[in-house]
Amino acid sequence: EPRVSALSMSQVWHRGIIIESVQLRTKPFTIPRIIFARLSAELYVRRFWYLILPWPLMAVGLILLSRDRNIIFLALLVGLWPLTLPLRAFFMTSKTARLFESPTYVTMDEENLYFHPQAGQGMKVARGRINSVVELHGYLAIIVGLVKFAFIPVQAFDSPKQVAKLKSAPGS
Repeated sequence: EPRVSALSMSQVWHRGIIIESVQLRTKPFTIPRIIFARLSAELYVRRFWYLILPWPLMAVGLILLSRDRNIIFLALLVGLWPLTLPLRAFFMTSKTARLFESPTYVTMDEENLYFHPQAGQGMKVARGRINSVVELHGYLAIIVGLVKFAFIPVQAFDSPKQVAKLKSAPGS
């Protein structure tokens, strides 16, 4: 089997196939699980704030207007629910986050975005399934579906031109 380092920059070895038309290739990077979970939680809140915000507001209203201790206790639970998002994000993203714990690099061709970890199995994302690519705290967040995210540090790119090329990937 050829090794990735023996291939040219325009070729990539992916699951037994040499991909010839690589348009983009990043430097290897790692993302700690806690950072991946924090970014996921923040992205989740940014995308769905209108579903999260009414619960604490309702809780404040119930606490101020109710005299029943049971309702006040329930309102406190409902009001504190958004604070559980980071912990839930940690557990929900643990499988995907493991991919980025070992040095990983990303390649992109006309049809797919490939994540190549040094250890374990990689991940392939069809470019047509990418909803959007946004920058978040020095990472590019690749949003696939409602709550499926992948992150690439901006530092992993050789030039701003590569970042712009990836940002143009959604729906292409």
